[in-house]
Amino acid sequence: MDGVLVVDKARGMTSHDVVSRLRRACGQRRIGHAGTLDPAATGILVVALGEATKLVPYLMAEEKVYDAVIHFGAETDTLDACGEVVERGPEEIALERREVEQVLASFQGRIEQEPPRVSAIRVGGMRAHAKVRRGDDFEMPTRTVDLYASELKAFCPRGLALRIVCGKGFYVRSLARDLSRRLGTVGHLARLRRRRVGRFSLASALPYSCIEGAISGDQAAQARLQGALLPIEAAAGHLPAVQLSDTGAEDAQQGRPVLAPGCLSGQLPELPDDEVALLFSPNGKALALAKRVGQGLRIVRGFRHSAPEA
Repeated sequence: MDGVLVVDKARGMTSHDVVSRLRRACGQRRIGHAGTLDPAATGILVVALGEATKLVPYLMAEEKVYDAVIHFGAETDTLDACGEVVERGPEEIALERREVEQVLASFQGRIEQEPPRVSAIRVGGMRAHAKVRRGDDFEMPTRTVDLYASELKAFCPRGLALRIVCGKGFYVRSLARDLSRRLGTVGHLARLRRRRVGRFSLASALPYSCIEGAISGDQAAQARLQGALLPIEAAAGHLPAVQLSDTGAEDAQQGRPVLAPGCLSGQLPELPDDEVALLFSPNGKALALAKRVGQGLRIVRGFRHSAPEA
């Protein structure tokens, strides 16, 4: 199976748990996910199978939409409801909605954020959560992240509910900590649900129960799982598309540079240095990912299953 599954992850599972169960359900080892969800979080987990695992770095870069609930009064070591309380503050704060919205707006844009200490980020060659478990004393380096949009959905003296749109590497747990402190108390992330990753939304997500059903031999669940698999061409639809000629398709399959104009069926796209294009054969199959170099395209990754038919 080569393609992408959009799974609605259940609460209490790690992202690795989902991948492990899918390996059993699909009978294949080559599976990976694009963007981790914490065990307490639910919602969209984008999972790539087979040749589609080559898309993972480009799927992870897509913007994400979350619904979050923050509770005031206690900050935990994990910054969510699963951790131990490390600091207490006022459980109720008397603020007007306009004040909360102004503080929330101050986090919008490109900001420096300190990630949670209990996270998978590497610090000094080791995962931060492993250093915490070992009792190490260390500083968590800040990272530049993007909060594109935020909306206060509900507010009461004990907490608030948000919808946020953010970029890669943004920690909603850190926002819960920082926003609570800015409002004059401490707090933690009580609930989190990821509603969208790029073009993938909950409306088309595969319920996790289908994975368990497929493992148990439920034929309807197995059929639904296979039917939910998006081919590479559809899963990578957010990338610039380049149609190749027969000559260009042959060069791409062999890993050779694809040069304009003889190898292309259309115009050579303008691409930033860090952006890739998806190359298609004349019969519409995804052949490779490539970056622009001068008047041509350099192959970054090729898809073995996508050779054009003779």
